[in-house]
Formats: sequence, structure tokens, C-alpha cells
Amino acid sequence: MTSTDAPERRYSLAIVQQPKRAKATTDQGREVRPVEPYPILRLRVQYLDPGFMVQVTLYDETGREERAIIPPDPSAPGAPPCNNMQLGTNVVHGSYVRDLDDRFGCFFCFANIRVRLPGRYCLRFSLMQVPRGQEHSEPTRILQHVDSNTFRVYASTRDYPGTVPTSELAKKLAKQIPGISIRNKGLLAADYDSDGDAAADDGGPAPT
Repeated sequence: MTSTDAPERRYSLAIVQQPKRAKATTDQGREVRPVEPYPILRLRVQYLDPGFMVQVTLYDETGREERAIIPPDPSAPGAPPCNNMQLGTNVVHGSYVRDLDDRFGCFFCFANIRVRLPGRYCLRFSLMQVPRGQEHSEPTRILQHVDSNTFRVYASTRDYPGTVPTSELAKKLAKQIPGISIRNKGLLAADYDSDGDAAADDGGPAPT
């Protein structure tokens, strides 16, 4: 029996904002467009304890094969043994904040997930907890995991269909969680290049 098959399940982790698309992040490219809208998860738990965290891992579109690491290229002498395909924040601690109905909940916001190569992927979110009194130790097991919908990573800005409008939930959570950026006057913090200048938008239509 795995940890996710416990007879008395006290945890319910759900994705309340699904990812839709991203632009491939290259070492040469200045423009950065992380996965958007950024995934938001909510944890419902019978007994509220501190120490909950969620780890995200990139998978192929079937959810069967992990894609967080690029395997080495045998035809490229001197190439590194592997490269990270998944960039940005991969572990988020729970934030106890108010939702759109002004009720407290435990939320996990992944506002900076980037992918190196174009393609179709999904994200696996794994719920873990550091035992009480062992805050400086590593979590020992996965309590539950959930997979996102499939999303597409585009190769270039020309192909990118446009940024996704910020949801009301994301706006509400951003006011309560430090370090979470949302669209401000039409731009995201991630839409600025490394020199602080606004990156060009392709003007594509936003999804409905």
C-alpha cells in the first residue's frame, strides 16, 4: 500500500487554476513567459497542521514519463550529463489565506514554472509534509499527488497566442501572499527582460 492509498484519507489536494500554455525558455532568449495561468492548488485537510508543501514535476502529456531532466546528447562531446528541462520554483509551502468567498484555505501558487523545450506536457503536484517538531528535516513521503491538464509550450513569440488574463482568484491571493506577481496595467512581472525593459507582446488574442 502506498502513502497515497491510506485507509483514512485526510487530505484532498485539488488544482483550482489549471495551466494552459508557456513559451520555451532558452539560454539565449531574453523574453521569459512562464506557464500561465500559473497553477493554483488548494488543500482541504481534516486537521490543519503546519508544514505542508507541494512539489511540482514536469511530465509528458500522458503523465507517464517524467520530463524534468533532459537526457545527455551522446553526439555532443563535452556536453553536460543532463540539463534541467523544468526551471523556476519547484517547491511551494502552503499559504493560509482567504479565497473569493472570504473563507480561509490553504493554497499553493506556482507563479514561476518555465520549460526549456516546446511540446505538450502536464505537471504533477505532490503533497508532502514535514513532521511537527522536525521543521528542518526533509519530508519523508508523498501524501497525495494530482496531475494538471495538458498544456502546450510554444517555440517562439510569433507562435504564442497571447498572455492569459489574470483570474480574480489570482488577484485575491496575490494581495495576501508575498512574492506573487500578477498582471499590472497589462504586464506581468515576467514580461520584463533582464534589463528591466518591457518585452514585446505579440498581440495575440486571449483565450475565452
